[in-house]
Amino acid sequence: MKSAPNPLGTLLITFISTLIWILLIEIGLRLLPTPIRSEFLSHRFNIQHKASQPFYGPHPTFGKWNLPNAQATVERLEYKMTVRINHGGLRGREKKYKKSPGQHRVLFLGDSFTFGTGVEEEETFVSLFGKKTQSEIEAINGGSPGISTSEAFRFLTQEGIKYSPDLVILCFFQNDVDDNLIQELTPANTRMRKRAIPFYRRFLGKINSLLDSSFYGRSSIYAMITYVKKKHLHSYKISEKDFEMTKEWLDKMKAFCEQRKMRFILFYLPRREELDNKRYHSWAVGFIDRSALKNDIPFLNLWKEFRNRE
Repeated sequence: MKSAPNPLGTLLITFISTLIWILLIEIGLRLLPTPIRSEFLSHRFNIQHKASQPFYGPHPTFGKWNLPNAQATVERLEYKMTVRINHGGLRGREKKYKKSPGQHRVLFLGDSFTFGTGVEEEETFVSLFGKKTQSEIEAINGGSPGISTSEAFRFLTQEGIKYSPDLVILCFFQNDVDDNLIQELTPANTRMRKRAIPFYRRFLGKINSLLDSSFYGRSSIYAMITYVKKKHLHSYKISEKDFEMTKEWLDKMKAFCEQRKMRFILFYLPRREELDNKRYHSWAVGFIDRSALKNDIPFLNLWKEFRNRE
């Protein structure tokens, strides 16, 4: 008579077999050719990202910003770039506060897209704009990785205004909405923040942070799952309540510029997924377009331009 199988032994064998398969998949993903591997690894900033030294971090009044006089070489799977931060905390060469006679200035505000993460200093769209206009218009790069609209506003009112810009262009990116909510999580307004974001989203955010900092968060498997989710499954949505805080900062920025006779333009930067997925794109442009129209803010949307060029 055969003895009954040991449930604990069966469970142990299943567990070990699963671990072996996960390890084999991880090794297989890491052995993929670089062009293919970089496609999905690029969606995880913490993977294959190395900086010779920090070039941005906490700021006493802005929230976070570029570190003055920092120099760094940043390497990632798909790029390598050199970063030079000047005395005023801007990427690039030194800038004088005072304009030359007859000179016009455009101040670009935004996050890593504006800063130019992934490209050299002379390849950022801010630098290319400056070269296009030659000496008639000076372009100032007021971008810093990961900043929110509120941090961009604080930089504008405390530091950016010293450059006397004639035109301020806020380069808006879709994750700025969540960044604005997260940035406002301070002891003074924690209750308001909790009311603005449902409990399940805050809980999932904490789980995500734990995964990101774990070994699993640094694995190629996690990168692939995240890539597939963003590329094919994810349709990011926000509510009117989520967007309220962003609209407040846009209104403040517009009013600040108008009081000082500076023009203000809102400039929308699409991300890769938005060019492939119309549903993914619609929420961001819809909220921003309505807000800009309602508050008489000029709005330049490059999504259609990029879509037409593909």
